[in-house]
Amino acid sequence: MLFEDQESLMELMTFLNSQSDQINNVIFNIQDENFRFILEDPRNDSSNILTPVYHESSMQGTGIMYRVIDLKGIINELRNHNFNNERCKLKITIRDNFIPDNDGSIIVDFNNGFPTIVDNKEYDVEINLDIADFSSLITCTVNFKSLYKYGRALISDESYLKKVNNIFASDEKPICMTMF
Repeated sequence: MLFEDQESLMELMTFLNSQSDQINNVIFNIQDENFRFILEDPRNDSSNILTPVYHESSMQGTGIMYRVIDLKGIINELRNHNFNNERCKLKITIRDNFIPDNDGSIIVDFNNGFPTIVDNKEYDVEINLDIADFSSLITCTVNFKSLYKYGRALISDESYLKKVNNIFASDEKPICMTMF
């Protein structure tokens, strides 16, 4: 479901609601985890009760999975992207058992949010993670705090957790409209 603005969405929802005498359920294939908040009753038609007393409201699946194939290349491509105005020399250590050139460390100097790969050995903090998790992080499908909390990423100084999380934070997650 695509819509241009809040007014368009509300008109569409009003129309669907006006059909309630003819339609029991509407199935939305969406990629917005917060969509349930627009619904007065977010339950689906399964009548499944999850322990202890939660009503099933949706099904979730993982589809497209992105993979960074060139760590240095993606940082260079994003040199004009502002990573939330953060300042930090971040050592990124990646484990990649498929592409040897990705396996290892780089130091990225985020200066007012703009990244530059630097050759010096000085850095403020180091993160360590698998290329699959870094790929999800750089595309903003997961935040760093979640990767750290679930043991998927390490950080050398926990006092930098909020800063590193903010470097890779985005208000919008990617969506893919291609059906395979």
